[in-house]
Amino acid sequence: IMKAHEFINPSELLNEEAAEAHEKLVTALKVCGFLKKVYFDYKLRATKECPNNPWKIQNSALFVRLDAFNERMMDVLDLTRTVMQFEKLDRVEIGGNKGKQLTEIVADIFGEFNKALEKMKAVTYDILDISV
Repeated sequence: IMKAHEFINPSELLNEEAAEAHEKLVTALKVCGFLKKVYFDYKLRATKECPNNPWKIQNSALFVRLDAFNERMMDVLDLTRTVMQFEKLDRVEIGGNKGKQLTEIVADIFGEFNKALEKMKAVTYDILDISV
């Protein structure tokens, strides 16, 4: 969790390009998922090779923090996807009879989203801290 946290660098995450932040989060999620996969592979291997001495660790207890961190990363990943979608609205021009009016509405929506995003960027706490 600490290495993934360090790789992502949450203090700069929302100030980066959304696509770059998205890639960092996807990479960290893959690595954390691979960690769990390796654990379960070795647990299965140990059960097969030593059936009289199985691992007695509760899976739910072992990965509580990692699962919470993964959920938080997924939340931020959803935010980066949303940012990437809304960035497309900056360039929208609608034609036709009501094109100018609709373009202004889209620009207003884009402006409101940017205001909300600025509030998110202004938070003083670590957005990936699972103890918050």
